[in-house]
Amino acid sequence: MDSAGFPPGVVNLVQGTRAACEALIDHPAVKAVTFVGSSPVARLVKERCNALNKRCTALGGAKNVSRMVRCMNTGADVMALYLSLLTSSV
Repeated sequence: MDSAGFPPGVVNLVQGTRAACEALIDHPAVKAVTFVGSSPVARLVKERCNALNKRCTALGGAKNVSRMVRCMNTGADVMALYLSLLTSSV
């Protein structure tokens, strides 16, 4: 995000447990939330944001789309893809 020119703090990516998610949504400095993960959790995020009048984009049932190309470092890139699959849901 730095190289794209976003000022510090404009975009924040957070992964965590339900407690971390709820604390983030409940924090008064957080004005909007975007969530990508399972449909049941997306529904909970949306309901909590709605109750607090916070903007919310909750994408349930979303999938990680990846493409393999010839120039990839197969070992490192496959491992990175694998790890991203394990950490994409709350």
